[in-house]
Amino acid sequence: MTKRDNRTLRQAATGIATSFAALCFGLAGQSWAVEADTLALEEILVSAQRREESLQKVPIAITSFSAEQFNRSGLQTTLDLQYRTPGLVFTTNAALGQPYIRGIGTDIINVGTDPSVAVHIDGLYQTRAAASMRDLFDIERVEVVKGPQGTLYGRNATGGAINILTKEPSNEIEAAADLLYGNYDKKRARGMINVPLVENKVSFRASAFISKRDGFSYDALRDVDLDDEDVWGVRGKLRIDLSENLKLTLSADHSKERSTRNLAPKVNPYLPSPARDIFGAIIGLDPRVVNNNNDMFTNIDHTSFSAHLEWDLGEVVFKSISGYTKSKNDVQLDIDATEIDFSWDTENEDDKSFSQEFQLASANNDKFEWVVGAFYLHEKAGQHFQIFITPLAADMDYPVENRVDAYALFGQGSYNVSDKLRLTAGLRYSYEKKKGDFLNIVTDPFGLLTGVPGGGVFVSQSSPNESWKAWTPKFGIDYFINDDVMLYVSATRGFKSGGFNLLGSGEQFDPEYIWSYEAGFKSMLLDQRLRLNVAAFYYDYTDLQVNRFNPATGGATTSVTNAASAEVKGLEAEVLALLAKGLELDMGLAVLDAKYKDFLSANPDAPDPFVDQDLSGNTLPRSPKFSLSAGLQYTHDIGNYGSVTLRGEAKYQSHIWFDQFNSSDVEEDNYTLLNAFATFESADDRWRVQVYGRNLTDKLYRQSVIRATSLIGTLDFWGAPRTYGIEVGFRY
Repeated sequence: MTKRDNRTLRQAATGIATSFAALCFGLAGQSWAVEADTLALEEILVSAQRREESLQKVPIAITSFSAEQFNRSGLQTTLDLQYRTPGLVFTTNAALGQPYIRGIGTDIINVGTDPSVAVHIDGLYQTRAAASMRDLFDIERVEVVKGPQGTLYGRNATGGAINILTKEPSNEIEAAADLLYGNYDKKRARGMINVPLVENKVSFRASAFISKRDGFSYDALRDVDLDDEDVWGVRGKLRIDLSENLKLTLSADHSKERSTRNLAPKVNPYLPSPARDIFGAIIGLDPRVVNNNNDMFTNIDHTSFSAHLEWDLGEVVFKSISGYTKSKNDVQLDIDATEIDFSWDTENEDDKSFSQEFQLASANNDKFEWVVGAFYLHEKAGQHFQIFITPLAADMDYPVENRVDAYALFGQGSYNVSDKLRLTAGLRYSYEKKKGDFLNIVTDPFGLLTGVPGGGVFVSQSSPNESWKAWTPKFGIDYFINDDVMLYVSATRGFKSGGFNLLGSGEQFDPEYIWSYEAGFKSMLLDQRLRLNVAAFYYDYTDLQVNRFNPATGGATTSVTNAASAEVKGLEAEVLALLAKGLELDMGLAVLDAKYKDFLSANPDAPDPFVDQDLSGNTLPRSPKFSLSAGLQYTHDIGNYGSVTLRGEAKYQSHIWFDQFNSSDVEEDNYTLLNAFATFESADDRWRVQVYGRNLTDKLYRQSVIRATSLIGTLDFWGAPRTYGIEVGFRY
């Protein structure tokens, strides 16, 4: 890190501290006479430590969203979480999610690799990237847990975890439905019904949604919309109270997508593209108008079944989480993104997984709280990836398969030394075994891809087999100044399993590791009217799994290797304040400095692409130095009619790079997005009407960039334009 970077980080950190200090003193100076007895923030419960606890008592940086926040803020998908979560950047590519938390994530999406941010739905681990891009309906809450979760969540949570908890069946008759209509002919319908089948014994809950929208982009050559939406899903949950202390919950859900959501790449017209120039392709300047000669689509089917058993044994609670998940993804992309018949690819992925977790935890909040458990996962994933290069009469065909068996034992305990001091220690042992079957068929009649004179058809095959193990501990100290202010420090190790280059030569790469050191405080101030949480962190990140360009081929080929190390440091703060009766302010700030310490890679766009470039000091992809989100919300009581809530939001993000080279062609400048919502809720809570507007200024920004090849150039994927509409809901 340069002196200038250090100075910038210190100035930003000082600015955050000064801003919050001013806010606190400003609020303290106000008169809180208005309903002093009732004006207070509600307690937020989270389960990030495998037990339900108050957010303010958990020594982890967590951003939590309740069902009410989803309704009033118009949160619809996991992609929307980034607008109110400091440190979270969520990009997509063909509806496949790429979450980054504090600069830690991955854009390597194939069955030989794993995600860096773990996604759990009702405690069930999701193995593939498609699961992180979820439409959220009938949700109890969502937790974004920041930093490596090496002990309790463990598997591939080096960046953190996103925990989605859906609504549980209840013992009351309930029903709800809502309809939404917006511009781009957006139509969405959602419904829910909850029925007690046997009083206080058996209850059932079903929910469903369907959402369709015209495209944000237009393919002028084929006269079709792109970046459209056509997705639906259904979920059913059955709760059986076998006894007063024994509960079983069975769940099944299925979703299907047939669209081109987040799939409208545009070749950057201002950057070099030899293929475009050689063949005379027309690249217009309008980023939302493309000319693609090949069909593009995203077809995703996702099905899961789970069984949750909870047995209260008095002094301890036993839990079992069993799950089976099946997903199928079919994607086709016009790689050259022009009207020329130069290159396109198809990808078919079929994944099946079974997981089982057992937990045993202390039941009483006494001197010593603990949880121990065991985890097993079996995954079988197949992928068929094919790239066609028409002018060379060439193609690369990769039918591959990957099988995973993962085992883990874990435990964590917290000892209350006194009413103020708490010590925490945890440990997880992980063992993973992977076996791949790899077939590479390259048809290269002119030898331009392989460099072999005369060309031909080249076939290679291998069946790599490897295992890895890791110990990931956690240590923490918490100190309670009083009931409302907690200080904490922690050290945690994270681990992400190794894998294979199944879309390359089949060689293996090793696990990556991260040590996280964090200090922070959580506070409820001004008689529970101000929640202020701050965290500072430092990561030592080693053996990064990166897509390294091969200098021997001039950067024409890549492979996943452990070629880099990095350090990440930053500061985050979140505030929620009741300024007056009905008036609420929420803010989130993040300062981040994430840089490679050691990284050598060829650069296909460098003057000499056959020589490794030293990328040490470059910023990690998707790591904005500064981001800010703020919302102001006012609820006005209109007597017997109900209430009206007005909410305005702003999200600012400083510039980011989308790959490791930090060149201007993959850099997105800073931008600000503005949203607004007006919500009416009837006095009996049965009727709800919301008018919304997102990206009110119609800001044009790239949410993802792909460096295709030096021949094609870069492909830009654009964020959503201005959208607006109305939603009407009913609840019984």
